[in-house]
Amino acid sequence: MAKNSFAALANGFNKFTRKFGTDTNEVVPYISGAGFIHFATIPTYLPAIVNHHKAETIISGADEIRNILESCNISCTIPGKQLNTTEFTGLGGITWSVPTNVSTDTSLSMRFWESSDTPVLSIFHAWIRMIRDSRSGVSLLVDEQYKKSNYASNLYYWTTKPDGESIEYAACFSGLYPTKDPSDLYGYDVSVIDKLEVDMDFKFDYMWEQDWVYERCRDLALARKANAFPVSATQLSSVSGEVNSAYRPSDS
Repeated sequence: MAKNSFAALANGFNKFTRKFGTDTNEVVPYISGAGFIHFATIPTYLPAIVNHHKAETIISGADEIRNILESCNISCTIPGKQLNTTEFTGLGGITWSVPTNVSTDTSLSMRFWESSDTPVLSIFHAWIRMIRDSRSGVSLLVDEQYKKSNYASNLYYWTTKPDGESIEYAACFSGLYPTKDPSDLYGYDVSVIDKLEVDMDFKFDYMWEQDWVYERCRDLALARKANAFPVSATQLSSVSGEVNSAYRPSDS
């Protein structure tokens, strides 16, 4: 049986007009824009390299890097999957095909807004430099430090309904690391006065969409919302009513 949110679609109502109301054929549309990320791991040595780049202590640890990136993230573009095929030719040039394998692009991109003192730029510049220093050509990770678990992260990604907690889609990207040093964004044009947004490209090893990812992202979504609004739904409704009453124009 179809979920209530799209039962009218599954029952075949209004296939002609494709208009849905609020009676027996109510359909809740997918509303985009409510998306979130969580860096489950931060490279161990990254905070120290960020501070070295700035020649001062601006990051006290992995939690601060995580908080900065998750707070400043404003978009994320994830890859799709492609079912590849092979083609056969029959008599008279008639062709037919069968599936061969599924390929997934192992790239994703994210956008962040930047604040004064450029913490986002500093983090990603240090992250790239940790993997390969552009001046020396070598990694700042020495001997046994140089392994993927020390320079890559695991990223949880989810979108929700407009309530900010009901999961629509969830994925986990393991072995994630940036592939672009955004130092070029320090450039300027005196005729342009605007905010700064940082577009970053990443590579990853695997894209997970299993049930455990959904469960983990649901827990993260609930915790994040509870942290932002530390009141119950009933209390929130009551507060909203009081605020609306206080600011509602008088009838007199």
